[in-house]
Amino acid sequence: MWIFHPLGFASIVKPDHGRKLLARSRFEGDLEALFPGCEVTVTPQRDYLFRAFVTRRQVKKRLRELVGQIGYSNFKDSCPKDRCYPYNEVWWALFDEQRHRYGPHATIHPSTVWPDHFKGVA
Repeated sequence: MWIFHPLGFASIVKPDHGRKLLARSRFEGDLEALFPGCEVTVTPQRDYLFRAFVTRRQVKKRLRELVGQIGYSNFKDSCPKDRCYPYNEVWWALFDEQRHRYGPHATIHPSTVWPDHFKGVA
């Protein structure tokens, strides 16, 4: 599962061993912000630099909290500036796939929905 949130990004998977889930992130501080109290390990030889084991209960509780705190009408407007480029790249990849699957008639031009601080970031 990938989580994109104004507090950070995480990829959560079930390792082959153990009962806990493995939360991984590419950015320092994201796992601590998303899962307060987790013990983060730096793994420079792996694809995700930051990793932490978390229980399913921790993930469920935290996701419930984060969903309960949503107060924005546009996710992109809620993101900090340092996330503009990476989140923008994901947005464009998915937008392009949407056009590929459903045709250009199924989409509006991004300039009509993209916040000013994200425009021209790519």
